[in-house]
Amino acid sequence: MMRRGSDTQAKTGRKAPGAGVRRPAEDVRRRAASEEALTCSRFPQQSTVAQEAAPTAHALWRVVRMDKTMMSGRLRSLGLALGQDLLLLQLWDHDGCTQSELVDRLGLDPSTVTKMLQRMERDGWLTRARSDDDGRASIVTLTAAGRGLRERVTALWRDLERETLKTLSDDEQRQLRTLLGKVEAGLQPAT
Repeated sequence: MMRRGSDTQAKTGRKAPGAGVRRPAEDVRRRAASEEALTCSRFPQQSTVAQEAAPTAHALWRVVRMDKTMMSGRLRSLGLALGQDLLLLQLWDHDGCTQSELVDRLGLDPSTVTKMLQRMERDGWLTRARSDDDGRASIVTLTAAGRGLRERVTALWRDLERETLKTLSDDEQRQLRTLLGKVEAGLQPAT
């Protein structure tokens, strides 16, 4: 059985009237989600085969997966999808950069970045405009609403860091950053 909105969309290519309109109950749920403690409710299970084949890579994957799970709901409470925070972090450092510069900075496929930008532009977080210098280039600029998310998103990142590393001492956290920096450098292409 199809829902009414899906049926209307399938027949006309448009959403049903009122589809996508936020209701007061949704606002309450969003506020509650943003105030919840940052915890992971779903844990990826260890795989014996993965543990034997690549124990460190598998451990890193599980930690990253749990971090993504913890961030996803909190970002949704701000009206963002997972990954859009990373794009915003780049724009807060380099507002007014080109779309291709964002692709390079994020290390993502151009089509993925294009979809993210389209959605974020639709949601009012940023604008895109043709460059005056190069008509082929698209300049990405934060709106006031996009700039206004900075403190809330960086607070989520601080919470994520605190929750992820809560069992490590300050010295162990420094060691971990050093070791991960070495791993990252080893994965970079030789120049």
